[in-house]
Amino acid sequence: MAANVKGQVPCTCILLDTSASMNQRTSSNISLLDMAKAAIEQMVRRFPNERQHRFLLVTTRYGGTVEAGWGDSQHVFLQKVKNAVARDLSDLPSAVRCCFDLLEKGRSTYDIDNYGQGRWPWMTMEAASVWILSDGCDISNDTGILSSFNLPRSEAPTSAELFLEPFRWDQRVWMTILRCPGCGSLPQELANNPGPAGSIADMTAGRAQVVQNMRELMKAVESLSSRLIAASVGVKIVPLEDDEENGFKDATRIKAPPQANTILVVASKAPQFWPIPDSTLLTESATSIGNHSVPRAALPVLSYKLVCGTGDGQGGEGQKDPAHDHTILFPEFYEVEPCAVTDYLRERCNALKNPRAILQLYVKGSSTPCPAAGEMPLSISPCAGEPFGFLRLIPQDGMGRIRPSSSSARAGLLLDFPGVELALLPYNYPKLYEIVEELRKPNAGGIANKSTQTRQELEAYVRSVPPYYLKSLRKLLRNLGIAIADRTEPMHSQHLVHALTRLKFVKVERI
Repeated sequence: MAANVKGQVPCTCILLDTSASMNQRTSSNISLLDMAKAAIEQMVRRFPNERQHRFLLVTTRYGGTVEAGWGDSQHVFLQKVKNAVARDLSDLPSAVRCCFDLLEKGRSTYDIDNYGQGRWPWMTMEAASVWILSDGCDISNDTGILSSFNLPRSEAPTSAELFLEPFRWDQRVWMTILRCPGCGSLPQELANNPGPAGSIADMTAGRAQVVQNMRELMKAVESLSSRLIAASVGVKIVPLEDDEENGFKDATRIKAPPQANTILVVASKAPQFWPIPDSTLLTESATSIGNHSVPRAALPVLSYKLVCGTGDGQGGEGQKDPAHDHTILFPEFYEVEPCAVTDYLRERCNALKNPRAILQLYVKGSSTPCPAAGEMPLSISPCAGEPFGFLRLIPQDGMGRIRPSSSSARAGLLLDFPGVELALLPYNYPKLYEIVEELRKPNAGGIANKSTQTRQELEAYVRSVPPYYLKSLRKLLRNLGIAIADRTEPMHSQHLVHALTRLKFVKVERI
């Protein structure tokens, strides 16, 4: 696991749409381009010191042109903004790819996102964002008008060979659509519709906002300024199975959303213990990048399954379970921004009248190794893997206990909970909890003299978890007075290590 590089300055790459349609005039006789320039200048005034925030400028000229890059000062940046003219095509997909490639040059060269070693939310180096200012008109390039927003593959070697998309899970796209009519009012169907370009914001777990006048634009700038400095990571959450298959039925027929992209708020950069597992378990058989390993998706895909906690009539209040007994496994919590899945959890808790219900999380393929050299490369395995965490309603008493208010309890509702949080635990934590509980039961001989079967179960568990969990797992068990044998499996094969090192040198040379 790579060390965290602290003290990184938040960076925002501003993509200014310089298509000819940005010359449209509003009812205040100001062009959309001038409105965008005013918004950019207002944002920069909120961060006057380059040590507080770094700004880069890209326009849609020639399908994405870097006007102010890493070597330019803030004074040069503002001068480039002032001199921008609108006479180009609105090739936003290529320009967005250019923004991500520019941000890639500034990423730390210490590691390449811990490829194949799990995803560690606390290791986000800095808040990195792309802010798009556009009029939301048709997307066009040299071939004509495009009906959809298709993001091209990255041209950066560290992106093209290792990742499916050009962005990373700690990079957001925020989009401000200027729909300011010159006369009359904006049709209702356009007032809240960002158009095809808005899909890139959702793709990165960001947001797109439509503004209709200068006052709304300045409010959007004020709201966005706090987003640009907050470190966060994006995840994609999908259902693992249908609720009826899982044994949960209710009269409201609440359906799980097909998928939702959302943000985990990283409140602290202090080192944590538990990662989100990778969707591919690399072993020594993975000998190279690209040919025999699966490119990583930018956002980890978390599959969820509804599970009732204790106190639901199925196990009794006195029964312990690893999702609510935090005296053994010590979960790490991250606040989850509201999305369709958090709404679904609230609705299901209300329908079941059980605030302790959780959404248990899995990553498909996390326990399946990559193919050997010469075999067909794998996509994400259909194997669900093992649970590594869960989503739950945020407790109100600060002690990890979920207690609805008296009024909502009488009504059987749980609507006044402050939010939802994601808990990260050891891989296959229900099995580990069961083993540790058995080993900690009091007996005359102590832990060292437990049954051979229980010790064998522990050894089999340790062999089954991905290698990047072992260091933290060994420390946890040592604190509980349980020793495990050393397992010295390499994280990567030597061929893969050399390939990753080569990409790091390529990155250094291009910065």
